[in-house]
Amino acid sequence: MTAMAKQRTTDLTDALLKRGRQAEATLTVATPDAPGSEMPMVLTLDQLRPNPDNPRTSRNPRFDDIKASIRARGLDTVPKVTIDPDNPGSYIFSDGGNTRYQALSELWAETHSEHFYRVHCLFKPWPGRIKCVIGHLAENELRGELSFIEKAIGIRNARQIIEDESGKAVSLRELATALTDQGYPVSYSSLSRMDSCVRHLYPHLPALLESGLGRPQINALLVLRSDAEKLWNHYAAEAKPEVTFENVMTKVCPHFNSPESWSLEMFRDEFIGELVSALPHPSLNYDRWLIELDPSEQNRRQLFGEPEPVAPQLQQQNQQPELEAAPRTPAPVRKPTPPTTPGVASGNTSDSGSTVATGNTSEPGSTVATGNTSGAVSDVASSNTQSATPDFWSIPTLQDDADHLRNIAFRLAFELADSDSDGEAVIPDNSANSAGYHIDEELSASPISCLLSSLAGGACDEDLPDLVRELLIGSSDAAPRFDDALTQTFMKLIRTLRRLHELQRQS
Repeated sequence: MTAMAKQRTTDLTDALLKRGRQAEATLTVATPDAPGSEMPMVLTLDQLRPNPDNPRTSRNPRFDDIKASIRARGLDTVPKVTIDPDNPGSYIFSDGGNTRYQALSELWAETHSEHFYRVHCLFKPWPGRIKCVIGHLAENELRGELSFIEKAIGIRNARQIIEDESGKAVSLRELATALTDQGYPVSYSSLSRMDSCVRHLYPHLPALLESGLGRPQINALLVLRSDAEKLWNHYAAEAKPEVTFENVMTKVCPHFNSPESWSLEMFRDEFIGELVSALPHPSLNYDRWLIELDPSEQNRRQLFGEPEPVAPQLQQQNQQPELEAAPRTPAPVRKPTPPTTPGVASGNTSDSGSTVATGNTSEPGSTVATGNTSGAVSDVASSNTQSATPDFWSIPTLQDDADHLRNIAFRLAFELADSDSDGEAVIPDNSANSAGYHIDEELSASPISCLLSSLAGGACDEDLPDLVRELLIGSSDAAPRFDDALTQTFMKLIRTLRRLHELQRQS
């Protein structure tokens, strides 16, 4: 081999051993040849920065596992980055990636390996701050790694960015529409709870909320605070307290601002004690506050309205001792008369004045479908748990129309779901062929909501026969989830939906 041939072989070998050309990673906003579309890049840790708008503020609970995985295999997915508009020459993560950046930084400090220092990334042109915030929210939502307060603060920041860019205030409904248009749908009710949490709870209980307090506990606390504030405002003008309602919250909350000290029952007890002292009024004592802030009482009022005031003459009668009981004359027993029209339960169509099920003929103003001749009218939406033989089959004539039945179905479904702290998942639905409600899958978190969804024609991921047995029947090893009162409520819902769909078929 000649000397020239040897030289060419050596040059070729050296050329093959040389490193390839590195991707240019010093692009800035002002660079005229900045990429206008997505492209792969290799960036160093010195060029990367965590996104300041990332909603995650706490350490990722899976950080150690993520770090160990990166140490063993490297990055499983390529992080997406964009230009940092505030720091020319730097790049920030656009759709998640802050946890991986932290892990890579620690591994580089521990090993000084180029494997962790140089990162393959996918560059995206600057999409705007709101896109970045929503990208981080969506990424963390997909992984289920954000706490309630982190998500709430992230959405508050998104709202602030939208207001800054539009130059006007944005309502919660407008925010829900804007987030949905950006590919991150959030219901108005969820936004309202998050906003209340950030404004009313976070200033008083930051450590507790940042520890990861869950949505059901936060919802219960928000309801407690809201009910207390309503009662406070009702009597404050007359009592003229020396402190404000927020002063009471500020005094009570520091004692419960940690996961170890938190208990809703203990908080309610101390909160009521401070409210009694701060708002002296003859109508307000500890027991009155306790009743007004009782969740079951509030649910009853939400379903059936405020209790009717007792007539003065009845109050006077109750205050007088009963000297002797007058003998009662037994009510005459009427013999049932043959039905003049076939009942709807037999499959025939009923007119407005006919009965819904076999029994006596109905007269104007009487109960639809009854074999009972008494004048008492059974209300489907009421919860008569005292009766040994509850009458949930009767429907008052004045409520025997689709609009009333849809409303009744919603109230019954809400009562059932709320027994498992999942009432917010039941959404009223007044469309013509609806069951009166539907289940919001985003808010649904209990088997009861799954069963209610199937009754309304929605999806249910549970095995329905097993679910019905678990809720209604139980087994030799476990009691049913529904007690007698809830079972009666469930049967009322079944009856209401049967009649509602019957009327819908006739229309």
